[in-house]
Amino acid sequence: MTDKVQIVYDERGNVVIHIDYVGKGWYAAAHGNEHSSKVLRRAKSIVKLVKWVSGHFEGDPQVSMSDVCWAIWSLENSDGQEWWNEILDEEIGI
Repeated sequence: MTDKVQIVYDERGNVVIHIDYVGKGWYAAAHGNEHSSKVLRRAKSIVKLVKWVSGHFEGDPQVSMSDVCWAIWSLENSDGQEWWNEILDEEIGI
């Protein structure tokens, strides 16, 4: 018996794609939720997956990321500046 994957949409009707780490340096973009998902694409870079999502789906596709992927994406996208600023803000209470 196979479960049908539910495609998730935001309140405006835009598709929501979830990105998560799948192991051995690979990340995956998937439809679905924590109960059932379907991998659409894999890549070694989260930035590449976000660019793929934005160019592949119509409208204004949305991306959700696991906490780990959010941190890594921030590092990839800003050469480490955005993530380190967030950590410093928390550490020294700016």
